Amino acid sequence: MDFLDCDCIGDVEAKQELLQWTSVFPDNELLYHYTSPNGAENILQGDGIELRFSRIDCLNDVTEGNSITTYYENVCKQLLTNKDIDGQFYHSIVDLLPKQELVFLYGSGLPVGADGIAYKDYYIAEYITYVFCFSKHADSLPMWNYYLKEGKYEGYSLGFSTSELKTKFHYNSLRWDFISEFVVVEYDDCEKDDILKDYIQALYRFREQDDPQLSRIKAAISRELFKWRYAFKPECFSHEEEARLLIHVPLNEQKESLASFTKRQLTFDDDNGIPKYIYAPLMDKTALRKITLSPLFEENKGFLSELTGKGYAPNINYSKIPLRF
Repeated sequence: MDFLDCDCIGDVEAKQELLQWTSVFPDNELLYHYTSPNGAENILQGDGIELRFSRIDCLNDVTEGNSITTYYENVCKQLLTNKDIDGQFYHSIVDLLPKQELVFLYGSGLPVGADGIAYKDYYIAEYITYVFCFSKHADSLPMWNYYLKEGKYEGYSLGFSTSELKTKFHYNSLRWDFISEFVVVEYDDCEKDDILKDYIQALYRFREQDDPQLSRIKAAISRELFKWRYAFKPECFSHEEEARLLIHVPLNEQKESLASFTKRQLTFDDDNGIPKYIYAPLMDKTALRKITLSPLFEENKGFLSELTGKGYAPNINYSKIPLRF
C-alpha cells in the first residue's frame, strides 16, 4: 500500500484503517458456509438465522493466532538487514505483541440518542476471539471433503449476502456489546511480508514526531497486529479461500469466563468457564441467498420445503463436481 501521501503518523493510521474497511469481500458477492444437514437446520431457524461461532483456539490449526509474531519478527529483521529501519527503531518495535486489551462499549440502560444508539458505558478488558468461517467458492471439492464427515457427501454450502453480513457485523460495535469484523485471509507469504513492511516503513518515516519511546508508533503497530493476527494463515490452507467473521468478546476481571453483559446479545451454554461456542443472531432471512447441495447428495425435499415455510427463499443449486470412488 502506498503511504507516500501521508504527512504524519495519524495519516498513516487513518489510511490503514480505510484499508481495513474497503479490503473485505465485495458487497455484491456471496460468501459460502459449508455445513452438514444438521448444521444447516441449526443455522436456519424459524425466527431467523443463528450463526455458531467457534472459539479460535479450538480450530484445527494449532498455530492459529500465534503465527503473526513470527511473520512480524522476520519482517523486522529483514528491514534492519536491508537498512530500511535503524537499530534503535528495530529494538523499540521487534518485541511488540498484538493488542492484549480492547475497549468494549456495552448497554447501560441510559436514554437512546437521536441516532437510535443507546448511550454506552465502557469496559477495558482482555478478550477471546470467536470465528465463523466462509469460503469465496460455492462448490469446492476440498471444502466438501473438509466439512462433510464420515465419508458422506451430504450437506450444503449456504450462500449469504456479504452486504447483509457486513451491515450487521463489520465494525458495528456502537450497536453491540462485542466487537466484530470481517477479514479476508491472506495465504501468500510474500504478500504478508509486503503488508507488514509497508506499514512499518510508513510509520518509521515519522519516528522523530513522537516521544523518545515511540509510544504512538508502537501502539499503532500493536493495534494492526491484533487485526492481522487472524488474517494470516499458512499457505497449506489456501484452498479454503477463506473470509472470516470474527467476534471479540470481553473476559471478566478474573479472566475465567465471558463478561456477564455479553449475554444480552450473544447466547452460549457454559456459565462456569469460557465457552467453546457462542451464537449470534442474524434476523434478516433474506441474507440467505443461495444453497448448493453437495455432490451425490439426494436430499429429501422436506428440509427445503421447511425453509419455504419458515420464510426463506434461496436459489437452490446442485454441485457440478464429478466424484470418483
